[in-house]
Amino acid sequence: MSLVLTLAARNLFQDRLRFIATLIGIVFSVVLVMVRMGLYLGFGRMVTTMIDHAATNPVRTAPKNAAG
Repeated sequence: MSLVLTLAARNLFQDRLRFIATLIGIVFSVVLVMVRMGLYLGFGRMVTTMIDHAATNPVRTAPKNAAG
C-alpha cells in the first residue's frame, strides 16, 4: 500500500464517529437526489401520458386566414 493510501485510510478511520456521520450524510444526500429524480421523471411521464391520451389536439394554432 502506498504512503498516500495509508495516510488516507488512517485519517478516515481515526475518528469513527465523524466517519460514520459523514457516511450517513452522503447516503442521505444520494437518497434525496434519487427521490427528486424519481418525482421529476414520474411527473413528466404522467403529464406526457395525459397529453397522449387526450381526446383533442392540445396544440392550438392561429387560423390560416388570420390577418397579420
